Amino acid sequence: MNAIFYFSSTGNSLNIAQELQKILGGDIYYMPSFKGDVKKYDKLIFVSPIYLFGLPIPTDNFLSKLKTNLPCYMVLNYGGASFSAPYYTYKQMRKYGLNVQGIYKLKMPENFTLFLTVAVFYIKALLKSLPKRIKNIAQAIKANETNIPKKPFFNFDNLHFKGRANWYSLAQSFSVSDACSLCGKCINICPTNNIKAENGKIIFADNCVSCLGCYHRCPQRAICYKGKPPKKPYVNTNINEDTLQKNILSP
Repeated sequence: MNAIFYFSSTGNSLNIAQELQKILGGDIYYMPSFKGDVKKYDKLIFVSPIYLFGLPIPTDNFLSKLKTNLPCYMVLNYGGASFSAPYYTYKQMRKYGLNVQGIYKLKMPENFTLFLTVAVFYIKALLKSLPKRIKNIAQAIKANETNIPKKPFFNFDNLHFKGRANWYSLAQSFSVSDACSLCGKCINICPTNNIKAENGKIIFADNCVSCLGCYHRCPQRAICYKGKPPKKPYVNTNINEDTLQKNILSP
């Protein structure tokens, strides 16, 4: 049986994980909350977004703590460009001693929309076509095919690590408008417990990993970046938001 691990704050990676589960079967786990044992599985499949040509910190931390020789596959998703991210991911996984058999990538709707908006028709087209686009990846994993990325001509690792060093401070540019109802959703969905309520106000600490879950999923659109709320909050419409950041075990 397969174990499918995902990191997602707005649903893209969960959407991919669920499509893989339909074809390959297996259990789906949210990376930050997984505390089990992988020994009972035959293959490990990871689904993660690309952050600035590399891996999100929660994904990287999860991979670094795994101790297994099981066949491992990674399905990356990105909104802009992937560039050297697949090879970077391969190097990281090998550094952690993982038995990497395949690295794949899929275009998904961009959710890092602090500075831009994405056309609705384009988002709908990407989400509608996902089952068809993921089929070949699932079949390759099922057939135990290897897919190791080649070393790219241009390497963006330094740019990734430079940007990554600033992710923790991103929340310093967040504020909360008077529309906030103190519902606590942002506190509950933050993967690093970076958000708290103190004296009737939402407070952001310095452990942000730039997932933008709070920014997009606030019911009141009260979380602002540099004083501005999101123009078009994004949550993947192929998934049930109530299942996001949760485990989905096979029937």
